[in-house]
Amino acid sequence: MKTLILLALAFFGLLTSSCKSKTSSSANNSTLNSDVVRDDTVVATLPKVTNDTSLSASIDNAKFEEKNSSISLDFVIKNNSSKTIAIAERWNSWGAYQWTVNVTTADHRLIQFKNPQRIWKRNFLSTVDIEPGKEFRVHCRIFANRSAIYEGEFEVFESKDNRHNFTFPVHIVGIFAAELHSSGQVTTNWEGIIKTPEVELKK
Repeated sequence: MKTLILLALAFFGLLTSSCKSKTSSSANNSTLNSDVVRDDTVVATLPKVTNDTSLSASIDNAKFEEKNSSISLDFVIKNNSSKTIAIAERWNSWGAYQWTVNVTTADHRLIQFKNPQRIWKRNFLSTVDIEPGKEFRVHCRIFANRSAIYEGEFEVFESKDNRHNFTFPVHIVGIFAAELHSSGQVTTNWEGIIKTPEVELKK
């Protein structure tokens, strides 16, 4: 009789251990699945970066003008594909914020310059077509300590607080980030993010 009781207790112990193991395994799997979902959510919110080379960007003709403490430069977008690429023009709200110029000063300050315009009296989607093998140049001016929307032939980029000074040499990187847009019969056909090679500018 005692032997039977001992065998029954041993069997019950094995059964309980097995149930705990399955419960623990299920909980671990649930945790792993939850982590995967969270990871997917994080990835989904990251900006899309283009993996092709249909467009490339570069900074050209960078110059410092001491009289007004500004840097002028050409932000160049080149079509390396065999098809015409249409992007939103910078004057309208669809294209205004595609362009960013980052300037890192000699004292290691990163200053980010963007389009200053916030209000449009007239606004509609218009595009510029970049033919295969051709480039599109935007003449830009960035001021260390003041802002404007236009400065002669130049389009102006401004920093957040406009109270900076440039310490040289500075290192300049341009970023072009576009989404697909459509309004009426006007559409763009390229999306992604491209970055220019870094350019060093001495005073």
